Amino acid sequence: MQAVIKTALGSHTSALSNALIQRFSEKMRRFGLSAGRPVYVACSGGPDSLALALLAGHWASFEGHPVEILSVHHGLRQEAGDEIRTAQRQLQARNLRCQTLHINPNERLETQGQGPRPALQEWARAHRYRLLSAAVRQSGGVVLLGHHREDQAETIAMRLLKGSGVVGLAGMADERIHHQVRFLRPLLAESREQLAAFLAAEDMIPAEDPSNQDSRFERVRMRQMLSQTPQLSSQLLRLGSACSDLKLSLETPLKKWARQHITTLWPLYLAMPKSAYMALPTQARYLLLRDLLPPIGGRDYPPARQAVERLDEAIFAGLNKTLSYVQIRASSHQLILSAEPSRLSPEPVYLKAGESCVFDARWLVSTQLGGVVKRLGSEGYRQLDQTGSFFKQLQHLPYQARLMIPVLHTLDDRLWTPHVNGCSACSVPDALNKAKNETSLDAAMATQQMLISPEPDFYLTPLQRRTMMLNFDGLDNQTKLG
Repeated sequence: MQAVIKTALGSHTSALSNALIQRFSEKMRRFGLSAGRPVYVACSGGPDSLALALLAGHWASFEGHPVEILSVHHGLRQEAGDEIRTAQRQLQARNLRCQTLHINPNERLETQGQGPRPALQEWARAHRYRLLSAAVRQSGGVVLLGHHREDQAETIAMRLLKGSGVVGLAGMADERIHHQVRFLRPLLAESREQLAAFLAAEDMIPAEDPSNQDSRFERVRMRQMLSQTPQLSSQLLRLGSACSDLKLSLETPLKKWARQHITTLWPLYLAMPKSAYMALPTQARYLLLRDLLPPIGGRDYPPARQAVERLDEAIFAGLNKTLSYVQIRASSHQLILSAEPSRLSPEPVYLKAGESCVFDARWLVSTQLGGVVKRLGSEGYRQLDQTGSFFKQLQHLPYQARLMIPVLHTLDDRLWTPHVNGCSACSVPDALNKAKNETSLDAAMATQQMLISPEPDFYLTPLQRRTMMLNFDGLDNQTKLG
C-alpha cells in the first residue's frame, strides 16, 4: 500500500511521511467509517492540527472521503485570524477545502486583552465543540481532533494532581459523540516530534500560539515540567493504558446493573433503588454518578471527583443535594436524579424551516416549519390537551421537569409539541452500545425516537452522546395550541 500512496500523493512525499500516513490510515480504518463519509478536521493552524489536516487530506484522497478543514476563530487574539489564513493558504495549495467558523461577538469573553482567566481554555473548548458540531451535523460527517501522545500524558498528569481515580486517569478516549456528532482522535499514539518532522518533510509552516508558552495556564505548566522529565511521560501513558483497561472491566458489569435497576425518563429524570445503589462498590458508585450527572444537568463534563464523593456521602446519610444542575433526592427506598429547572434557563432559538439546533444542551431539535424553540413553561403546560398522548407522557416526570420540554412556537402564533405519536420504548441507546462499526451506528441514530426515552445509554462507552433527538415533523398529527 505504501507504493500506492506514493503514486497517489506525488514524489515529494518522503519515507517519513509515508510511514506516518500508513499508521494514520490504519487508525482511521479501525474507526470503521462508512464509504464516502464526509470528514472534517479541526485546525487552528498550529503544528499538531496542521499535521492532522495534511494527513487527513492524504488519507482522504486515497480512500475517497470528502474532507474539509474547519478553523474556529475565538476572537481572543487579533493574530489568530492571520494564523488561520496562513494555514489555509498552505492547505488550499494542496487542494483542501477550508472554512473559518466565528464565535458570535455577543458570546465572547467580556475581559479580552486582560490576560488569561481561569476558565478561558474551558470556555474556548466549549465553543469549539458547539461550532464544530453545528457545522457538520447536517452532513452526517465526523470531526478529527489533533491530540497526540504528549497531550495525553499532560491530561493524565493534571488529573493525577487533582486526585482523579481510574476513570480520569484513563486519559482521553479516542472517540466520543458530542451533540450527535462523532469526534475522533487518530493521533493519540503519535508524538509531537513525529508530527513536527512530518510537517518539515512536507514543507509546511505551522503557526505558534503564544498562549502555548504562557505558564499561567495549567496545561502549559504541566507541559514544561514533563519536557524536563521525558521518562515521566512514558510512565504516565502506561498508567493511562492500565487505567483504561481497568475502567473497561468496571463498566461492563455496571452496564448490566444499570439496566436491571434504573428506571428513567431520559434525559430529565431517573430513579433507582437506594439499597441497590448502596450495595455497589465505591468505585462503581462514583463511576455511575459521574456519567449520569452531566446529561441530566445539561453539562458537557462531570463535576470534580471530590464533589461526587461528597454527594455519595450525602446519599448514604439520606440527604438531598444539588450538583451539576441536578437535584438528587435520597429517600429511604429510592434515589432520584432530576434536572434542575431554575438555573441556566436557555434563550429561545429561532429556526428556519429544515434547520436543526442543540437546545438546552439536551435536545437535538429539527423542524420543517420556521419558528421559535423554547421550553414549554408553566403557561404552555396549562394550555395542553389533557386527553392527548403528549400530556399523558409528561405525567411520568416531576412537575418542574415537565416545564423544561422544548416546544415550537410558529410564526402564526401556534404552539407545537414534539412528535411523540405512536412511539413506545426507545431502542436507539442500546443499539449504540452494540454498534460494531459506523454503519450500524448510523442505523441506530437514524431510528425515530420518542420524546422521553425509558432506556438511555449510560455513557459507559466511548460513543458518548449528550443529546436526545427531537423533532416537530409530521405536524398534522401534533397537538396545536394558540
